[in-house]
Amino acid sequence: MKEKWNTKPSKRICRSCGKLLIGFRNEVGILKLKCPVCGLEEVGRIVGRRHERCDFYVPTGNNIDNWINWGLFETIFGNIPDEESRTVAPIYTVKAEDLSGSDAEVSERLLINSNDVSALKAFYTDAVTVDSTSDEEKVVVLFRFATSDYYSAPVDIIELGAGFLWQDKHTSGQAYRARESVFFDFDIIQLSFQKDGKYTVIPAVASPIDIVNDITPPVQMPDDTPWWVKLLSVILIIVLVVLIVKLIAVIVKKVRQNRQVKKAVEKYSDRRNE
Repeated sequence: MKEKWNTKPSKRICRSCGKLLIGFRNEVGILKLKCPVCGLEEVGRIVGRRHERCDFYVPTGNNIDNWINWGLFETIFGNIPDEESRTVAPIYTVKAEDLSGSDAEVSERLLINSNDVSALKAFYTDAVTVDSTSDEEKVVVLFRFATSDYYSAPVDIIELGAGFLWQDKHTSGQAYRARESVFFDFDIIQLSFQKDGKYTVIPAVASPIDIVNDITPPVQMPDDTPWWVKLLSVILIIVLVVLIVKLIAVIVKKVRQNRQVKKAVEKYSDRRNE
């Protein structure tokens, strides 16, 4: 059966490269877009009055992309990290075992800033502790309202000399650049929930806050070994392999010659005995 498409265009901004994308929804409200620049695919599904689920599919990197992002030697030898994903619940009830371990472990487990772990532990302890008859045990809930974009890549710090063909080129260290989504004056006015077509709206009171997460280094940082050292290492390995092959060939040739000499001596001895 032929699909029916909505005549009203939908506009999106590519999460990877920022290009404007325009597409149309089909009869069930599904929007499929593919960026012609970076190849990122987006599938949007309307699941509620104010709720749309967007799934993003990153294209498999080719050798040129891997070369640019990770370097020539890493691409040749396949030393490129694999991507991984995890399912994140938008509303999560915190349990006591979630707060066990170091701050880094709790931060990774609950997907929160490591600097906020101590405050969360104190808030949770106060919430579950009953101080008096008028007090009651409370439940701590994490509300994950968005999945922000984040990008980081290594940067070489290079000093170019004035010599011929930059012969005084010198790499003095390494750093990295990062880009992330931030939220300024974020405020929650109300929370809407939908179940079986029924919507429940809960008013909320919260002061506007700025949400800016810490930046983290790339998954893999290249070492400080100069390119000419790596090139010389590859050349030495090739020379060593060639010498080993030649040595094996000489050994095989000598063994064959010894066998031929032994056969000739045995043949001559047999004739003399006759």
